[in-house]
Amino acid sequence: MEPKQISDDERRRKPRYILNLPAIMNGDGTHDVEMVDISSTGMQIRSGKYDIFKGSGFVPDKKEQLKMHFSVRLAWAEPQPDGGFLTGWKFEMESQEDYNSD
Repeated sequence: MEPKQISDDERRRKPRYILNLPAIMNGDGTHDVEMVDISSTGMQIRSGKYDIFKGSGFVPDKKEQLKMHFSVRLAWAEPQPDGGFLTGWKFEMESQEDYNSD
């Protein structure tokens, strides 16, 4: 089945936050991806030239268990009244090879 062409307005019912963030997706192996944007109900990722559909083609509403990996560096931390911390993290560039060597 071919992917149905859907306009951006049809796909986006909630406000989207543009990220353009490099990440590593771990589903069936690990792959470099780009998280393009995210909302409270979903995300858009751009994948490389590999079979993201695992040979089955595009299947609408197919459920997956994906793990997204981001490399970050602690930028700052503020103690909170409850004893916890509010922290800020800076995204770092990491390739699939770096991830696999851990």
